[in-house]
Amino acid sequence: MKKLIYTLVLTLLTGLAAAQTSSGLPQPPISATLQEHFYQQIHAWDRGPAAPYDPTRTMAEMDFRTKVQPQLTQAGTAAFPIAGRVAQLMVGSEKNRSTLGYLIMGMTPQPPDSALPELLAAASGGTAAERLVAYAQLGRSPSREALETLRNAAGEPDIVRRTMVTVALGYGSPATAPDRARILGAALLDTDKSIRSVGINGLRLIGAPAVVVAPLVIEFLRTKENPFAAMRVLRTFPLAAVREAKADIEAVVADPKLSSFQKEDAAHILLQLDMNPTTAPLPSPPQLPGLVPPMPQARPLNRPNAPISG
Repeated sequence: MKKLIYTLVLTLLTGLAAAQTSSGLPQPPISATLQEHFYQQIHAWDRGPAAPYDPTRTMAEMDFRTKVQPQLTQAGTAAFPIAGRVAQLMVGSEKNRSTLGYLIMGMTPQPPDSALPELLAAASGGTAAERLVAYAQLGRSPSREALETLRNAAGEPDIVRRTMVTVALGYGSPATAPDRARILGAALLDTDKSIRSVGINGLRLIGAPAVVVAPLVIEFLRTKENPFAAMRVLRTFPLAAVREAKADIEAVVADPKLSSFQKEDAAHILLQLDMNPTTAPLPSPPQLPGLVPPMPQARPLNRPNAPISG
C-alpha cells in the first residue's frame, strides 16, 4: 500500500510539474507576499515531524496536498522566483527529495536559447542549489546540448543531484523522448530505490516513445518492487513490446492482495493481449545521433518470493 500511495503522489506531482503555459514561456511572477507564503508552506511541510504516523505530520501533509499544491499548480511558472529556495530545501532534505524535485519542475519555465550557456555553467560549477535549478531548466530545454549535459549528470554520485536530473529527464521535447527514455531506463538499475521510483515515473511521463527500453521495464516489473508503476508504463507500449511479459502481467491480475484499482492497468493489457493473439513486429523508433548512452551493466535484480504488493 505504501508503494501505491508513493506512486500516486508522484503522479499528482508530475501533474503539477506539467502545469505551465502551453507556450513554455515564463508567466509574470506572483507577488512577493505569495512567494513568501508558498515557500513557508513548503518549508513547514518538509521540515515537519519525521514520524509517518505523527498526527501533526498527518495534518500538515493533508493541508499541503489539498490546499498548497493546488495553488502551486495554478501558479505554475509564476512561482519560479522561489525555485532557488526550494532547491536549497532539497539539498538538505532526506525524506522529500523527489517531491521537492517535482515542485521545482512545476515552477520552471522553458528557458530561452540565449540562457543556455549560463545554465550549462551553473550545472557544472554552481552552488548545490544553483545546480538543481539549472538541471530543471535544462530539462525543459529542447536543446541537444542540454540533454547531453543531463545524460552526463545522470551518473552523479551525489544522490540529490542525481534525483533532480532523473526528475528533469521526464520532461522535454518529444523529439528527444527516445533518448531521454534510454537514460531513464538506466535509472531503473540504480542502487537507490528512490531513483528507481523516479525513473519509472519519468518513463510513464514519456509514454509510448519509452518503448525503446521495454526490456528494462519488464525486468523492473519482474523484481516486484512496484508492479503498479511498471504497469502504468507498459500500458503505453504497443502489444508486441509487452507480449513476452504476459505471464508476469497475469501474476499481477491474479494477486489477491492487490485492489482492483492496482490491477486495472494489468487487466487492460492482458485483455488486449488475449483479444489480439498476434501482433506485427515493432518498427525501429527514431533516435538522435550522439545521444544514445551505452546500455548500463545490469545490477543483480531482486526477485523476492513474497507476493506482489502495490
